[in-house]
Amino acid sequence: MQIESRFLELIKLHRENALEMEYHAPYKSKLNKLGIATANEKGRIVFKRIYYQIIFALEFIDNFLDEFDNEEANIYNRNELLNLRSNENIIERKINLAELAKIDIAYSLVFYGISSESEAALRRQLLKFYNEDFVNPIISFVCFSLLIFIPIITSLKLFLL
Repeated sequence: MQIESRFLELIKLHRENALEMEYHAPYKSKLNKLGIATANEKGRIVFKRIYYQIIFALEFIDNFLDEFDNEEANIYNRNELLNLRSNENIIERKINLAELAKIDIAYSLVFYGISSESEAALRRQLLKFYNEDFVNPIISFVCFSLLIFIPIITSLKLFLL
């Protein structure tokens, strides 16, 4: 009985947290009297926005990787590649390590964001697992692409995020 009540308590906590989530679209936010961005959306819809951001980031990474050598040894640093190749879960599930890198990097882009403040943190995080010759061009590609495309996309009002 104690496990069931704890489980229901966790579900209630999750529901409350989800309802309190807010999404502030940087190009749509209005400032209140204190200069603080007001929420554009609130509640469970925020999960959908995060999902769209990850999909958008995956498309950027896919475009980059079309031009990059997708061999695992060129993507991962040596220690991480050894760890992944010896991971029983990855071996058993036959997980494609290049695809795993795409998903991880897309999530990291959404989590850390791309700005002058977050770029260093993102770079440090990615360099823990990936080769520098792989990470630096990705960050440059994404930053450059966003500088060019976001103003165009937002002016056309096609930006989904």
